[in-house]
Amino acid sequence: MDLHGVPHEDAEFMIEKFITDNFAKLPVKIITGHSSFFREEVRRCTLKYELGRQPESFHNLGAWIIYESEWQKNE
Repeated sequence: MDLHGVPHEDAEFMIEKFITDNFAKLPVKIITGHSSFFREEVRRCTLKYELGRQPESFHNLGAWIIYESEWQKNE
């Protein structure tokens, strides 16, 4: 999912819908670009659903991989 061009007011719904619609297909990638607002929305949603997240690479902090995490669920 690429969030470029998505209005901030739509971000929470779109991120949550994308993640919940793709639970069976994890891991998935969400492109936030350099937006701290979008990164925070991704963080909130992954915490809500006890999912893991990590940058696609440490050279690109504008794309996040969302995955099922046993470690996150045990926190």
